[in-house]
Amino acid sequence: MINDTLGNLAFTCKPGRILLITAIVVFILFTAASVFICFTTILPIDGVHFSGDVFIIYKTIALLMGIGILLLSVAIYLSKKPIFSLYQNGIVSSFNAVEKKLYFDEIKDIYPYTSGKKLFMPNNIMFRGSDQDSWQVISPDYSNNIEALDFIIDQHASQYTPKIVEQLKNGEEVTFHYMNLQQKLLNQFFVVSNKSFQNIDSKSFRLFKDKIIKDDNVYHFDDFRRITLNTILNTINFINYEGKIVLSFTHTLIFSRNTFMDAIREFNKEKVEF
Repeated sequence: MINDTLGNLAFTCKPGRILLITAIVVFILFTAASVFICFTTILPIDGVHFSGDVFIIYKTIALLMGIGILLLSVAIYLSKKPIFSLYQNGIVSSFNAVEKKLYFDEIKDIYPYTSGKKLFMPNNIMFRGSDQDSWQVISPDYSNNIEALDFIIDQHASQYTPKIVEQLKNGEEVTFHYMNLQQKLLNQFFVVSNKSFQNIDSKSFRLFKDKIIKDDNVYHFDDFRRITLNTILNTINFINYEGKIVLSFTHTLIFSRNTFMDAIREFNKEKVEF
């Protein structure tokens, strides 16, 4: 399938149905159990009625049906997620018969992150067009999840990063956002839903072609002798001519971190060591 502006369709990511199917099976089992209890206790068998407190039976049936309906309702609610169609030049999300198109060179923030049983390799990716837009998430319960994660990162780097580098060359500033490490770890290991990651408060810094402004402090690239990457601590370190680290970022906490790192390379080619 080809779209004039989006290009070729790479693949489609659809939300899984395992939870919904499980809830339907549980609901059927609970319904069957309720019917069985009703026919074997409440209704007379060969003229013989249940001799105990019939209200206990009613309560048991109500409890089983209530749990079944609750589980089914929650599963239906959680299964209502958009379908993502990934094209060479952008992403189309479809939800409730409404389609939204977002080009890769318009996606300001992307952030891959880990949740669930995975400890190191990301298995989720969230993205948004601007600071004011809501995050969209492709989580592990989607089909083609890992393929989508890699594809979005690659296409975003190839289409959004050149645009940002050009803006910086023209003297413009670009704002990058990053999250707190403690918040990230808490959400990674104790996350209840993807909403937890989406609702994390982020901080920001401003990047220029010749400097970075962070927390009202100005760091000029001319004052740095080396810019290094610590692969153990996942930090980008800006080292002055005295050999001291005067600025450091945990790059895994930065939204659109590949774009940030490529921009740093572009304007500090003789100093960058990564």
